[in-house]
Amino acid sequence: MAKIISTTLSPNTQNDDVFLAFKMLFKPSYWQGGTDGQTSPKQALEAIFCSNLGIKHAYSFNAGRSALLAILEALKAPQESEILVQAYTCNAVLNPILKTGLKPIFVDIDDKLNIDPRDCQRKITNKTKAIIVQHTFGHVCQIEEIQRIAQENKIILIEDCAHSLGIKYNNQYLGTFGDAAFYSFGRDKMISCVYGGMATAKNEIIGQNLEKNYQNLEYPQKSWTFQQLLHPVLMNWLVLPTYNFFKLGLGLLKMFQGLQMLSFSVYPQENNAVWMDIFPKKMPQALASLACNQIKKLDNFNQHRLEIAQVYLDNLHNPEFKIIFDNQAYMRFPIICNNPDEIINKLRKVGIYLEDGWRKSIIVPSKSNLEKFGYKNDCPRAQDLANKIFNLPTHINISFVDANKICLLLNKQ
Repeated sequence: MAKIISTTLSPNTQNDDVFLAFKMLFKPSYWQGGTDGQTSPKQALEAIFCSNLGIKHAYSFNAGRSALLAILEALKAPQESEILVQAYTCNAVLNPILKTGLKPIFVDIDDKLNIDPRDCQRKITNKTKAIIVQHTFGHVCQIEEIQRIAQENKIILIEDCAHSLGIKYNNQYLGTFGDAAFYSFGRDKMISCVYGGMATAKNEIIGQNLEKNYQNLEYPQKSWTFQQLLHPVLMNWLVLPTYNFFKLGLGLLKMFQGLQMLSFSVYPQENNAVWMDIFPKKMPQALASLACNQIKKLDNFNQHRLEIAQVYLDNLHNPEFKIIFDNQAYMRFPIICNNPDEIINKLRKVGIYLEDGWRKSIIVPSKSNLEKFGYKNDCPRAQDLANKIFNLPTHINISFVDANKICLLLNKQ
């Protein structure tokens, strides 16, 4: 049966990750906060972040949106304070803003798919409390310029490093330029433990508030953790091997989600700005074990992403493509063109699945209700980009043969 090539279907998991998840299914004491008396995986993961980033405050959560919510609550900002956030982002970033009683103000993007400093400066008011910068797909935003704007206006700078774990700019890790940062370990991020996240703080006041609030959090219910542990097992042993076999794998995926054996990366209710009660929670030890196993491989993952990106750069010759490149470890390899739907549909027919949800809307997934998130139709570059972008996979399970095959097919478009 032909191998499936996909951007988002359990992309980072390797055999050791799958077997570890399978083993954890039989260790219910780890499904919440249990340990074996030694340093817990959760503590070990937090210590890695503190050590690598040179900070004192790192707290692991059950999702990146949980981590962002904790940071926003630690700001202790007045209700209706404004948070500048780029258009072309995920509703998992916007829902914590709304949940905290704050107001997202959308800023247009630059030609690297990141927040535009000029539009950012224009949209600052006396109500602006913080700026969230994204580093979209691993492309570094104009961080020094945004840092200057934040400092001059006495605004908190929060880095969204969901797409950029392990990436450096001027020999400094992303996540250490701002006052605080959050990370996601979702199923298709730089490392994956299905659901998970981290909040870090360089600002001591934010860090202390984070620590106080964190102590009051609970762990998710065991059933939720069990559901996440099933994900790499069912995906890699049942869904992916049969995905191209008369759509059997796709049917299994939908069935498992319908039976609540597998979770959604974004719950359907979140598209309508509804906050899910599963967030925020502490990271379960079982998922922390998966994250610890993955983070050991991060440098290898990122080097592989860079090498696959180089294959695309060297071999894509379609003059209708605009390629964005800055020599970073791409979480995705974005391409801008006028017919992304046509391309995605054609490649799907030969077993290459490029639909990753990061298109067709300035708030993704595309089913997000823009009105409920307060979008004012004032970010034309982001709107144009969302209708012209598609992304190529760069993850560890994409081989050089796969990448060259993709290039060959795209050059024929």
